[in-house]
Amino acid sequence: MLLLLIVLASLGGHAVVRGVVLPDRVRAARRIALAVALAGLALTGRALVGVLSAKVAANETPGVTPLCLTAGVPSLVYAFWLFRQAGDGGWRERPALTDVERGGRYVAFAVVAMGLFWAANSLAGEVGVARAYDDARDFAELPEVVLYTKEPLSDAPPETLHADFGRSVTYRHRYQNLRLLLASGGRLFLVPLTWRPDARTARISTFVVAYDGDIRLQLIPQKTD
Repeated sequence: MLLLLIVLASLGGHAVVRGVVLPDRVRAARRIALAVALAGLALTGRALVGVLSAKVAANETPGVTPLCLTAGVPSLVYAFWLFRQAGDGGWRERPALTDVERGGRYVAFAVVAMGLFWAANSLAGEVGVARAYDDARDFAELPEVVLYTKEPLSDAPPETLHADFGRSVTYRHRYQNLRLLLASGGRLFLVPLTWRPDARTARISTFVVAYDGDIRLQLIPQKTD
């Protein structure tokens, strides 16, 4: 929504510049072009710093570098176009500059597409971290899981309680003392019931089980105040 509002504001500003400023206020148009060019240089420079410096990229707010790149390059291309429109006729009509402007537009479109995908990926990663933090904070509220399997599970955490009901039972193996951390992609991500996010010495073991027809599970909700 924020990006959409920025695009609409930019289109509105462009309409004002093209319909009001350029026809009668050439000096104002040149000043606007200079301001846009300086802003584009600053944004592009900040984006290059984020690309080249791993330290900056690791500590910045997610999305800053790609959004600076997305805004900076088009700003430079727009400033170049505006300088040409506000300049004299000879500079405006040079074929070589027209080719440069056309190439700049293609580059700007490519950079915008790449920057938006990059920013979306950064945002998705940050949302994942935030959800993991929320899960860790409310860890005690996640449901307990009791697994019933046809075959014994290999490498089950030692904290689990295993019971074998014999061959007469289809799902003969029961595993207790597990908590459901996440279910995704046909897999169950489980952790021992005794583990706590703030523990410093406890064994940390995420147990991944394929959730298919060989498994049945019982979810036991935790009591909350």
